[in-house]
Amino acid sequence: MTERPFTPESATTPSVPRASATQDRLGGIDLARVIGVLAVIALHAFGGSATGYWVYSWHVPLFFFLSGYLWRSQRNLRDEVSRRARTLLVPYIIWLVIVSATWAVFLSAKDKQPSESVRDLLLGGTNIGGPYGPFWFVTCLFAATVIMRATWNVHHGLPLAVGAIGLSVMAVAPQSLTPWPLAIGLAIPAVFIMCVGLWFRRIHPRIRRPHLVGLVVLGLSLTLTLLQVGGQVSMKGGSLGRPLLGVGLVCATSAGLLLTCTWLTEHFSNRSLAIAMALSECGLMVILTHSLVISAARVSGLSPGMAIFMLAVVVPFAAALVIRRTPLRPYLL
Repeated sequence: MTERPFTPESATTPSVPRASATQDRLGGIDLARVIGVLAVIALHAFGGSATGYWVYSWHVPLFFFLSGYLWRSQRNLRDEVSRRARTLLVPYIIWLVIVSATWAVFLSAKDKQPSESVRDLLLGGTNIGGPYGPFWFVTCLFAATVIMRATWNVHHGLPLAVGAIGLSVMAVAPQSLTPWPLAIGLAIPAVFIMCVGLWFRRIHPRIRRPHLVGLVVLGLSLTLTLLQVGGQVSMKGGSLGRPLLGVGLVCATSAGLLLTCTWLTEHFSNRSLAIAMALSECGLMVILTHSLVISAARVSGLSPGMAIFMLAVVVPFAAALVIRRTPLRPYLL
């Protein structure tokens, strides 16, 4: 979902007995991504306010934070659009077709009809739900990276200003940005979170005792989130909670999770780092397909809970790991 200069070869080369600090940090990003994907699935599989309080504050914003963390300064707008279209929009379109066809066949076997119209599918964003529920995130991430690049190349401080305007609009007129096609409106405040991720990358190497700082920040931010100090956060719903507090907890949780994951991967073997990377590379496909599994399970009579969660984790990840070894990888992952 976000680019990384880390290859399987660099994770498994026998001549390197232990991963470098840079590899540890990239491994931490991979682990954070996987945890983020599992959090997305958990929210959809379990539902309920308790899960929402724990997860809504960071499960999607985390990916914008990591995109900012991995931001590359030297790239023109045309190159950015081309790269993001290839890595985000191509899988989006292909999986939209596959999920639509699969869902239609499944419902037909149950003597049901899809509730989404062709117009809804074309508009995307918050106009579609059910098996398409997470699709808004992909187009939103694409738009956010393009907006960030377009403004960054004018002045490095401009993306932060644009993101702050987006946050202000969201605070004054909640849900005003949600009806936009393909969730483009939600990309504007997302740029602010990307800017925080970029800033955090610059201070990350200077943090002393990062494992302790990470655990404290993560624990404190999750506790405050559970106490609803920052208000109810639902990025898809057009709300980042209370002004400043909500987005502050979003970014603090993301930073704390990344610090903790980086510390954990310091103790990973190169083999474990390669596994984390493989699962991370499957993340986009899993996000785009797990809701199909959940929707099919619910139509079949399964109640929200662990059984649906396990199905929504195992089936998409297993399929993605198989596809990862085929020529279809560039188009579906």
